[in-house]
Amino acid sequence: ALRRPRTCRNRRVYYGFNRVDLAPFSGGYAEYMYLSAPEATLMFKIDIPASIAALHEPLSVGAHAVRRATPKPGDTIVIQGAGAIGLFTLGLARLAGATRAIVVGGPPERLELSRAFGADVTIDIGAMRDPEERTRAVLAETPGGIGADVVFGCVGRATAWPEGISYLRDGEGRFLEVGLASEDGEIPFNPCTQLVSKNATFIGALGSYEQDSVVAVRVMEAGRLPLDQVVSHQLPLERVGDAIDALNSDYRVDGRAAVKIAIAPNGPVP
Repeated sequence: ALRRPRTCRNRRVYYGFNRVDLAPFSGGYAEYMYLSAPEATLMFKIDIPASIAALHEPLSVGAHAVRRATPKPGDTIVIQGAGAIGLFTLGLARLAGATRAIVVGGPPERLELSRAFGADVTIDIGAMRDPEERTRAVLAETPGGIGADVVFGCVGRATAWPEGISYLRDGEGRFLEVGLASEDGEIPFNPCTQLVSKNATFIGALGSYEQDSVVAVRVMEAGRLPLDQVVSHQLPLERVGDAIDALNSDYRVDGRAAVKIAIAPNGPVP
């Protein structure tokens, strides 16, 4: 039987091909997919261009994060991280009703795109390197300077977590971590000042579930978000290493900032 993907752990939604006895069908970059019995596999027919359909998985992760954090009209949200997960979480939170959105991240090209997804304010971590200064800047942009109602951690670095908590208002604010899907070490944590004194709620969101995949499909087909602007590069299979190197360094491929890099083995698709 199929095993759950190690990275996504989605319930009955399979993006990898995980049977160890099914090489060459094994791995996220495989050319072929093995499908088990219909009751064990969830599939969608998506009537959109392939370059947008490729965004379904991260969009469904954003849908999971928003469903768990429940932003609502009147809420101010902060998104830490301007990569694909941050952008999609931002856009879906705005569709869910969040009234004001602040994005903390970089590089500048991604921050510019975040405005198209609904950001009212962007803070460039490259230009403002001091975490305490960034916290003051975020708080100054919240109503009354009291902090955010919901903070979404979409960076994928444990060291960003304390800063994200500092953006949160006192009194039933919600901090949702969606970026830390893999081990990134430990950080100091004070339950009194960072949790209890704030009356905060901490939420973890890993991967997505069937209902989140359905939401992603409906949003894609409705054209409610500028998803056509997200795939910045389409690279052949032999350049997978270049894509990974870029995401682990300065987010640039061929001199251009990368947002989402798609691997197109048979050449670029529309």
